[in-house]
Amino acid sequence: IDVNINKLKRDNEEKEKLCAQLRGEWTRRETEYLTLVQQSSGMAEVISKQRNEVIVLDQKKLRLQTNTQIHEKEIKVIEINLKNLGTEMNKLNALLKLHKTSKQKLEQDNYNIEKEFGQRLKDLEIETTSLEAKAQDLKEEKADLLTQIVEAERQILLWERKIELERKMQEEIKPDFEKGSIQKMKEDIHSMKLKYEDLK
Repeated sequence: IDVNINKLKRDNEEKEKLCAQLRGEWTRRETEYLTLVQQSSGMAEVISKQRNEVIVLDQKKLRLQTNTQIHEKEIKVIEINLKNLGTEMNKLNALLKLHKTSKQKLEQDNYNIEKEFGQRLKDLEIETTSLEAKAQDLKEEKADLLTQIVEAERQILLWERKIELERKMQEEIKPDFEKGSIQKMKEDIHSMKLKYEDLK
């Protein structure tokens, strides 16, 4: 009986120890549970907060995607404009090259025209000088003829007066000679007048 009692006591002590261990374990587990419940509550808030952040980020992502699409379209438009601008620049360069060629040709033509005009001007100056000299000679010749005509007319008047005064005396002596001389002088004067008219 004592052996059984001692055994029961030992068993009871072991069970009490086990119960104490189990109570300690339960207390620990309960504490862990409460901690987990608290953590779970905190994590729910964190998860809710993170979900809200995810929603915000999704909205930002959507806006970024929209902006990206808009920017891509703008980039395409810019690329097209750059291509068109390149085409226009090529056209402009071609026009500038053509303008340069035309300008050089025009400058060469102007140089040739100026050279030709300068030579023509020199020729005209020489011709003008020659014509002026000829005109001066003709003027002098005209003045000389006019002087000769005036002198001849004066001489005719003198001869006519002389003849008038001596007509009666000379008519019987030298009628043919006087008439011939006067006629010759008149013909010379007429010839000089014609030449004078040609010089006008």
